[in-house]
Amino acid sequence: MEIRVTYLGHSGVLAQLGDTVLLFDYYTGELPRAAFARAKRALVFASHAHADHYQPAVHTLTQDNPAARFVFSSDI
Repeated sequence: MEIRVTYLGHSGVLAQLGDTVLLFDYYTGELPRAAFARAKRALVFASHAHADHYQPAVHTLTQDNPAARFVFSSDI
């Protein structure tokens, strides 16, 4: 299976595996809306509450994919 990984800056990474999209520690830049809209499975991870690892803007990704799920640290 091909995995496409895109560095988004600082600690942010987008990984695409077939019909699955994984977003880790989004911080800055344009949210990958097109990738989320196409995905059958979409997961957003945030390792902790600092602004350089968690941006509340990630919640808007459910507008593009209502099936998006979030896995957040307990301090968020």
